[in-house]
Amino acid sequence: MFKCEFSARFVLPRIRVALARELHSRGFSVTQIARMLETSPAAVSQYLSGKRGKDVPDAFKEDVRRLAERLAAGEDISEDLCNLCGRIRDSGYITA
Repeated sequence: MFKCEFSARFVLPRIRVALARELHSRGFSVTQIARMLETSPAAVSQYLSGKRGKDVPDAFKEDVRRLAERLAAGEDISEDLCNLCGRIRDSGYITA
């Protein structure tokens, strides 16, 4: 499996869960979060309820908080998201 395939399947969903939870704790609605994460409100609801996805390892929670702050400010986090995804993947915390 290619590195980005692994990330898309096992790492990115965890980052989305963590971002959704962080943004929700900052008062954003499910609909607003869905727009920011470019996903559906139903997916965000499932992230928040724990029905879909797992959270990121604790070692990366501060990175997610910083990304959420920037996302909430309307910044493009694409490059930093890609970097975080790779760091989590390469850390060995998550296995297939």
